[in-house]
Amino acid sequence: MWPTLTLRDWDHFLRIASHLSYQPPHEVAYLARGQANASWTLSTSLQRSGGDECDIRGAMQIERYLLESFQEEVHLHLRAASLPTSGSLLEWWALMQHHGAPTRLLDWTKSPYVAAYFAVEQQWDQDGAIWLFHVATVTHWATQQHGDLDYVSNAVLTNPEAGPRLFYWAPQKRTERMIAQQGAFTACLSPSNDHGSLIEAACGPEHGTGSDEVYRKLIIPAELKPRFLRQLRQMNVTASALFPGVDGLGRSMAELARLSVQYLPRNS
Repeated sequence: MWPTLTLRDWDHFLRIASHLSYQPPHEVAYLARGQANASWTLSTSLQRSGGDECDIRGAMQIERYLLESFQEEVHLHLRAASLPTSGSLLEWWALMQHHGAPTRLLDWTKSPYVAAYFAVEQQWDQDGAIWLFHVATVTHWATQQHGDLDYVSNAVLTNPEAGPRLFYWAPQKRTERMIAQQGAFTACLSPSNDHGSLIEAACGPEHGTGSDEVYRKLIIPAELKPRFLRQLRQMNVTASALFPGVDGLGRSMAELARLSVQYLPRNS
């Protein structure tokens, strides 16, 4: 089980966020992921779309079919300059993930405040959660277990015998949204493995350090979500900032409406 801490208020969250051990700007210390429902696991969109019901070969077959179908039509919607030129599966999966297609990638952010936004913006009747883990700890454990991974080739990613090796990855060619959200990914050489279990294996007492400083799940009670969203708006952590373009502006207006209705008289 991940070490879990229920936040008391906004100031409690600020104290935790400010004590994360940040490294030089070109390095990543912690990654964070916000989820609107604290009961959700760290499963990928491919797993949530049925990939976890298949064996590894079956999941890879689904991946291949999705990629081929995406590549057949994406040129009708995006400029050629926006498409990956390297042929890297990771680059193609990142583009697919950006546009809502199921992949084995799991989205994270370098900012605990961005993660907090995704934890509180929806489902105000449910507790939200922020998942945090120390990248170097997980990478070190994965290297000890499975060897070094300097370069992730397409051949390795499509090898059903590659094993459950988790790794951190960020595209060289990032989208405007990824930049705004300070986004990155975790990926696994096996598309069927749960990322949360692998991170727990790396950081937990059985195999890792056993310290809750290197991985933690912060619970945001449902009743605190409006307060958090108001505070994040004051920091300009809003949909219009995190989703550049008119769609983000529309989402930001939806946030504003949910916050504003709290101050209006209710029908008796």
